[in-house]
Amino acid sequence: MPQVEVTFDIDANGILNVMAKDMRTGETQSIEVKPSYGLSDQEVERMIEDSFKFAADDVNARKLIEARLDAGALITTTEKSLADGGHLVATGDVEAIRTALSALATAKDGTDPRAIRARMADIEQAAKGLTVAMLDDSLKQGLQGKKVSDVTQS
Repeated sequence: MPQVEVTFDIDANGILNVMAKDMRTGETQSIEVKPSYGLSDQEVERMIEDSFKFAADDVNARKLIEARLDAGALITTTEKSLADGGHLVATGDVEAIRTALSALATAKDGTDPRAIRARMADIEQAAKGLTVAMLDDSLKQGLQGKKVSDVTQS
């Protein structure tokens, strides 16, 4: 869940300094607003109120963007895994993964980040067997032709 800390500072000259810090990554952004024509106290107050009013919308937009980016990465990774290791699992498992991929692609085009995250969880569940099969296959290939003594040496 993204958490953003926003700090507002207005100095005696009417210069507004706004700093936003992403609490998860520690990344900060700041901006200094210098009125060229002079802002009244009421205008500055209204601007601050507007920033609070629209903060929730900004956070929701960020959640949606992050969910879409994560979904895109998961789709790409899962499709590559299917291409590389789909032959290692049953046809029914491959079909379940493809169905979950299709549902995620549809959710990704929507506007609900929770729905996107739920479809991502569905893919992770459907692809567990594929992940295990690919790990097993990788281990078999890595150990092929080796003696136990070769593997157990430090």
